[in-house]
Amino acid sequence: MLKTIINLFFCFSVFFILLCSPQESPYTNPKDAKIIKENSLRSLDAKNDSIKINTTLQCTVEVTRPKLIDSFFVYLNYSGKDTLIASGIVNDISFNFSLSIPHQGIYDLNVIIVKIDNSKDTLTKTVFAYALSPQIIPDSLSYTVFMPQDSFVFKFTVLDLDSNVRFAYTWIDSILGPLITFTTAKPFMETFSRTVYGPYMLSALKSKRNIICTAMAIDIPDSNSSSIALCTLYVRDTIKPTIKLITPQDTSSPITSLPVTIRAIIKDICGITSAKFNDMPMTLENDTTFALEISSLDSGKHLDSIIAIDIYSNQSKLVFSLTYQGKQLYPPQIKDVSKAITEGKKFDTLLLDTCVIIKDTTIANKLLYAKDSITWIITDTAGNQLTIPANHKFVISQPADTEWSGVIKLTFKAFITNKPSLYDLKQLSFFVTEIPDPPKIIL
Repeated sequence: MLKTIINLFFCFSVFFILLCSPQESPYTNPKDAKIIKENSLRSLDAKNDSIKINTTLQCTVEVTRPKLIDSFFVYLNYSGKDTLIASGIVNDISFNFSLSIPHQGIYDLNVIIVKIDNSKDTLTKTVFAYALSPQIIPDSLSYTVFMPQDSFVFKFTVLDLDSNVRFAYTWIDSILGPLITFTTAKPFMETFSRTVYGPYMLSALKSKRNIICTAMAIDIPDSNSSSIALCTLYVRDTIKPTIKLITPQDTSSPITSLPVTIRAIIKDICGITSAKFNDMPMTLENDTTFALEISSLDSGKHLDSIIAIDIYSNQSKLVFSLTYQGKQLYPPQIKDVSKAITEGKKFDTLLLDTCVIIKDTTIANKLLYAKDSITWIITDTAGNQLTIPANHKFVISQPADTEWSGVIKLTFKAFITNKPSLYDLKQLSFFVTEIPDPPKIIL
């Protein structure tokens, strides 16, 4: 019993001591003053911790034990540099500040409360500042026009989701066009254009370059510019050159003397790269006149042409007939130089330049003409072409048997080298006759 009384007395004494000892109140301890992080900066949470540049967002921070808090400071940190954007006295369970960021980027938002004992509590949140730029879309990335053409219109569509686009610009090959001003609409989508005219397209065509139209839009007040939109215009030419023969004026009248000048006016919107008369290049005399002096023409009437090609390979052909009443050309005539020899002998070497008759009476040195202007082809009865030395000295090949007799038949063809259609063809025979052997007496 006494032991029980002693234990009860001890417990009562401990309880009394604890009850009477002084305790620290939570309303007086600065440690209990804190930022309620889950209830703070909810406006940023609603925007996924992002904010459009040059806009203002109201932010609220909730705290506990506001009477134990002296002040607050809000800093915006970008690339390690702090900027104070708000500060004040804490008088209630929450305080507000305005957040506005002028430039795109990733920022650290630091909210600091300073307690009455100068201790601190901090809330940090990463914020993404973005710019909502206008978008420009060309109707097509490229077009092709065929000249001649009076004009062409480039078309673009500008789209701005926050509906504050104000201006658009266009360039044609770095030439700035007029400023285009827009009015606000929600949602905003507008079409604008830029016109390029025939003379400018023609200059691009002549220099073989494409025309590039560039467009860009800018909004206000953010001054966000859109990405640059490009549209390429391919200028092409399908018009063939025109050819007009100037001289000779009357192609029905024969040309009586040489040389004669072939002259033509050749026009094209882009320019001529080649002009030829019967595959012979003509010379440009001035802007549109081409000429060629002809020193030789075949006698009689023949078909002639002028072909012109422009820088885009468009081709025109003018066909006409010229008649040249000039020197008449004669084919060579092969002499009959058939020979006969007796067995055991050799044929003399044929001097081919002397085996042809030249009927042209205007040629003074006919032997030299035959050497320089006549080509020979000699074939045997089997069709084999025989070798002719460059000096036109031809040796008739005979069997080695000195007792052989018979006939060697060869076909000779002679023609004017630069006019193969003028030729003569003859088959000549070379006989080897047998000599009767005297009788032999055999004993």
